[in-house]
Amino acid sequence: MRVLRTLLFCGMCCASAQAGHFNYFTPSGSSIAGLPVFGQAIFFTRHGHLNVSLRAGGSPTDVAQLLSDLSFTLGNGSLSGAIGSSTGREITIRSDRSFSVGSRFVPAGWAFTTSGTTTATFDVLGSSTGPTHLIIPRPSLHGYPNVNGSIAGNSEHNPFLFGLVDLVITGPGITSRTTITSATFSFGTTPGATVKGYIPFVPEPSAALLLGLGTLGLMGLATASRKLIST
Repeated sequence: MRVLRTLLFCGMCCASAQAGHFNYFTPSGSSIAGLPVFGQAIFFTRHGHLNVSLRAGGSPTDVAQLLSDLSFTLGNGSLSGAIGSSTGREITIRSDRSFSVGSRFVPAGWAFTTSGTTTATFDVLGSSTGPTHLIIPRPSLHGYPNVNGSIAGNSEHNPFLFGLVDLVITGPGITSRTTITSATFSFGTTPGATVKGYIPFVPEPSAALLLGLGTLGLMGLATASRKLIST
């Protein structure tokens, strides 16, 4: 019975630990200017910090398909006094579609701005870095065979960032219970080309409460059973 109680307790703790994790995607079939786009943003909140891992996906042909902006809104907590930083790994795509990769992570140069105390944006177009450092998907086994001149050998847009780009916000109003209620992705070099993200599945607070109550009930039942057996 002791083992059962321990396992049930661990399960309840694991459910609570996931409260600070939010995984947003662009909806299936999303497109910009008739071209398919894909973005993913993984948020993780803890005391004093909000970490975001941002990536693009698919097989791009045009710069309009590359990530250039992420905006999001907190459900609770505050961004008052918060500061942001970003890092990523560079990739340069030559005119013959071959590429070279930077040897280390570098400052991404994305600008961090807030609107009020609950909405924030990471944006490269509004920074001194843009329009370089847009986020491109990882190269396939064949590199980038389908990219056009807006990417391949384009001196205005190279280098890009690829893989996971890390965005970090530090602020006293962020806690492990801070939630992310919305996230919007922007693509390309034209402002306003946005796609609203979604979370495929989010446990309802009531479901988490029922899970906790159910777990406590089972623990109580296990204790009562042990006492009954001992008598």
